Amino acid sequence: PPPAQCPPPDLGGEGELSSSPARQGRAIARSPPMRYDGLRARCWIPLPACMGERDSGLHRSVAATVAAAAGLLGVFMLQGALAIAHHAPTYDEAAHLASGYSMLATGDFRLNPQVPPLVKILLASPLYLGSRLAFTPDPAQWRDAADYPIGQAFLYGSARPADEILATGRFANLALGAGLVVLIGWWAGRLWGRAAAVVAIALAALEPNLVAHSSLVTTDVGATLFMVLTLYLLWEATSAKSSARWLATGLSAGLAMAAKYSTLTLIPILGAILARHVLLGGIIKDAPWALPAAASPRRQRLIQAVSVIPLLGVPATLV
Repeated sequence: PPPAQCPPPDLGGEGELSSSPARQGRAIARSPPMRYDGLRARCWIPLPACMGERDSGLHRSVAATVAAAAGLLGVFMLQGALAIAHHAPTYDEAAHLASGYSMLATGDFRLNPQVPPLVKILLASPLYLGSRLAFTPDPAQWRDAADYPIGQAFLYGSARPADEILATGRFANLALGAGLVVLIGWWAGRLWGRAAAVVAIALAALEPNLVAHSSLVTTDVGATLFMVLTLYLLWEATSAKSSARWLATGLSAGLAMAAKYSTLTLIPILGAILARHVLLGGIIKDAPWALPAAASPRRQRLIQAVSVIPLLGVPATLV
């Protein structure tokens, strides 16, 4: 460690700064690398000679982590691409794809109402933006909202081959799956470091169920992505003095509920987390506003929990 007291760098005078800018410049050029130590005695101390080596090692470690994560993500995408090419259509893929496409083409949400629209719209968007296929369902089927017959007719009766239509929607879902893999790795890295991030990405990228569901036009992977994103943002919000992160958590929760009805379980999950904070503390480490100093610790925790409910509920409701 540096000494408690040390003189400023010799800039041309006996412990004093020279009045000559030229002499100061020459002295600084001759001096070793220095930094200002404001925590000790407000003096200048030499930088360690190994500082550059440490920075170089850190950069190499980060580059290796990014390369490993990118390679694993590539393996995940390759597995998904092979599955997309070889798997026959499942029973509900055509209905999901036609439902999302109809919402984009007509603005009507009548098809497949048992599944919320968000992920279906996301999966149909590349097809709608790239091909603009005609959507002309049978009038009687459209009146009756017969989503499965309309889906089959859309898939096999459109101008593009059925395999291409289906692959377009499947690759969109594979992108959502890749986003989930990245999020899992990022969260693990934030918790335990770069090595944990690589391990987490490897476990997710090689998980057969995740690969399989990411290769179909279904809503499970998208719903999972938004649920995990909600819990991650909540974890970030509890330790930051920022209302924006609580609003982002509520927005993500709303997106999750617009993806699949089973994500309504986020409501009791978030409620249980806030209740645990009120009873035992230790979850919300900071609040975006000042708390009454005279209040008891439990009352302060109750105020914290109640005050973040509108930040979660309003954006979720708006979505």
